[in-house]
Amino acid sequence: MLAADTGWARIEAGQHYASDVLVGFTLGHFAAEFVNNAFLEPNFGSHVTLRIEPLADAALLGFRTVY
Repeated sequence: MLAADTGWARIEAGQHYASDVLVGFTLGHFAAEFVNNAFLEPNFGSHVTLRIEPLADAALLGFRTVY
């Protein structure tokens, strides 16, 4: 909730757009879920693969688990 309040305050102050805050939330949520599922929950999966492929003007991020 504190992060959501901080994001809203930055939008109200004109420091960020709403899309900036939503992308930050999405990246933070993905990173937290990835670490939790890949390394902290013992029953999640036996093999986790993370792939980052650079493109001309972007990057492709891939995530795969095998049970």
